[in-house]
Amino acid sequence: MCKVGAPREVENAPTAGSRRPLFLGTRMVWWAGLVLVLPCVFLRTLIHVTDVPRLIVLSAFSFAFLLYFYPFQGKTSASVPLRPWNKMLAWFAMAFLALLVASAADAVNKQEALDYIVRFLLGLIVTVLFAGTVFREEALLDRLFKVLVVVLIIQALVGILQFYGLAFTGLPPPKDEVPYGLMGHRNVFSSGLALLFPFCSYLAITGDRRWKAVSALALWLGIYGVVLGRSRSVWMAVAASLLLASTLVISLRESLGNSLVRRWFQSMLWMATGAIVAAVLALAIPSRHGFNRELRDRARSVLQFSEHNNEVGTGRWRLVIWQRSLEMLRDHPLLGVGPGNWRVVVPQYGAEGLNLVFLNGSVLRDHAHNVYLQTGAETGVLGLVLYLAMTGAAIWIALSVIFDASENSRRMLGIASLAVICTYSVDSFFSFPNEIITHSLYLALGLGIAIGLYQKIPSHTAEPSIPVSWSRACRLVPATFLLFSIWFGYAKAQFEYRDVRARALLPLHRPEQVLDEVKAGLTPLVTISHYGEPLEYFSACAWAELGRSDTALEALQRARRLNPGNIFTLSKMGEIYGNMNRLDEAIACYQESLRLAPLFEDGFKGLAIAYYNKGMYRECCDMLNRFDYQHDVRCVCDMGYACFNLREYDKSAVVLREGLRQFPDNAEMMEFLACLEFSQLHDLTNAYDHFQRLLVLSPNHPKRQEYLQAINYLAHAVGRPASDPPQTGH
Repeated sequence: MCKVGAPREVENAPTAGSRRPLFLGTRMVWWAGLVLVLPCVFLRTLIHVTDVPRLIVLSAFSFAFLLYFYPFQGKTSASVPLRPWNKMLAWFAMAFLALLVASAADAVNKQEALDYIVRFLLGLIVTVLFAGTVFREEALLDRLFKVLVVVLIIQALVGILQFYGLAFTGLPPPKDEVPYGLMGHRNVFSSGLALLFPFCSYLAITGDRRWKAVSALALWLGIYGVVLGRSRSVWMAVAASLLLASTLVISLRESLGNSLVRRWFQSMLWMATGAIVAAVLALAIPSRHGFNRELRDRARSVLQFSEHNNEVGTGRWRLVIWQRSLEMLRDHPLLGVGPGNWRVVVPQYGAEGLNLVFLNGSVLRDHAHNVYLQTGAETGVLGLVLYLAMTGAAIWIALSVIFDASENSRRMLGIASLAVICTYSVDSFFSFPNEIITHSLYLALGLGIAIGLYQKIPSHTAEPSIPVSWSRACRLVPATFLLFSIWFGYAKAQFEYRDVRARALLPLHRPEQVLDEVKAGLTPLVTISHYGEPLEYFSACAWAELGRSDTALEALQRARRLNPGNIFTLSKMGEIYGNMNRLDEAIACYQESLRLAPLFEDGFKGLAIAYYNKGMYRECCDMLNRFDYQHDVRCVCDMGYACFNLREYDKSAVVLREGLRQFPDNAEMMEFLACLEFSQLHDLTNAYDHFQRLLVLSPNHPKRQEYLQAINYLAHAVGRPASDPPQTGH
């Protein structure tokens, strides 16, 4: 039996006489550089400040790696079949890819489907390339793991210091919900740390004394970061992977030997102790208001599998979203709604039962928070079966490495690989790791270890098989795709950059510049932003500001084809139809926006205005009463006018008086109230005061002489002394 961590021969390693530099000629060095750099890449000017630039970097790395180690002028060696489960996994992946293409053909938004396919195929190529690296350079895996330990320390420290406001508070995107570290999102930060735990744990058990200490520190910092991250899906994923790994160690105790088993459980004891210390410190150190309560509530909800009697409510709306995903799968069982199109289609299923932030449209649904249900909804029953089959095959390959390996080092590598797959799979029940490039890389590393080691295990009938050798044509296909992936990432970055600029210019009333940004950002590869709006939405707003309503409507109609469920597109269409006096069409747009988001304030406001303009005063009042209209001058005036037209004069006066408390210098409101009090309510004292105030606010009022006569009459009627009229302006 080989001692854990014993070196092996590095196959196809560069020699002193080879043309490649010794440093660059080692594949594992390339991967070590990638895992060190990729998680730190971000661009402040984009919406996805981390994911889009990392997509470009990973694509460029894979292309360079392919060209360097598999040059097209190289000779093609004889190919040997893959091991059975590697071959099975490959067939499952190819079948799933074919299904994605078929499903994309009928998708509402084909560009979103393209984004999903690019990410999946990129992850597949990265996994294959790394599996080949493991096959050839298994002995150098320790070097990669040491770099991953450093990555864990960096990522955890950035998040911890950010949480306490000591450093890295300016990292994009600026958010109140910290820590998000270098990942741009609190949950993504936590799950990214958790996916590094298995690699670090392997080194903590098998490394030398120095690296055991460094790995222990990295694990504790990672655990502390996960505690601060407050992501329950990550907590459960880590617990599940540790339980699975410990179960395997117990079942293999005779093969592993007492010394290794003892070291394993000593490490688990230290990890549990570290988790307790991290939790106590997190609660004891002064931090943000409400953090202690939230941390306790989240921990309690995990332990009792319920959110009863606590303030955590994210699990409730997740259940509703999962139900909508099942309904989507039921309605589209064959090919689903198309890859990446879940967020485009889900608004059509309504928002009943969701939290207030979804009902009022302030937060849009962009994930199902369950990769399996979202995959089923997007690709149908067969797609879900194939996705589960890929997961099952990956788990079986890792188990085969664990149970069939003859050396403890490979068994422990198999356990580390399985722990990565388990962490990713459990997190997928509650989150969206498949949409994060960094997480896809970590999964590719874990899965690549299992595939590469499984390929090296001798079969009972033949010599150890080697990976299939690529012909020149076979190398050309992934190389071409990777070039396209780089181009796609660049197009996505340009789209998001122009989206951010157009979004910022719009409230500054610079329509010409908005149109320039939209024109520069339009691309056939990307059509909608992270927030769901196509660039055409911004061009429509600009055209409307320039008075080109017909052109604005054309842009909005295209925007609606790209994302039919976007409430902001519908609201803007209603506004433009209203300005064109096409009130029935405006009402239909606003009603549809309220069907999708029942508490959408812009929908209430626009529908109320449309009802008023159409003479439907009762319906106008009903809409205005559904939200806090008193903070909007136009809505207060419309409410007052509508009540007046319904002959509810007292109510109209109450509305206008409340409005004047909010907007005391509004001349339109003051004028209408004064006339109402004078002609209908016969409240002469208040009418006198309000006419006087009106002429102070608007000394050049067109009806100045008429109102001066009214003031003189009211002064005599209420016994007020005559006074000089307000001076006119110059």
